[in-house]
Amino acid sequence: MPHIAYTPADWAAQLQHFLQTVIQKPVTLVVQGALLPVALELVQLQTQPNLIQKVALHNESMIEE
Repeated sequence: MPHIAYTPADWAAQLQHFLQTVIQKPVTLVVQGALLPVALELVQLQTQPNLIQKVALHNESMIEE
């Protein structure tokens, strides 16, 4: 199996295809931490304006005392 580095654009394109072909209705996109670049790419790929209805960003910082 070849070793390939996937970019946020690659992951976003896969998610876009999934939303268009399988889900086919408006969704709320929930994003955590390092996947923010993927979410931003996915929002930019939208050709159907209502496919991503809302975006929720979550980042739980791990603070140790």
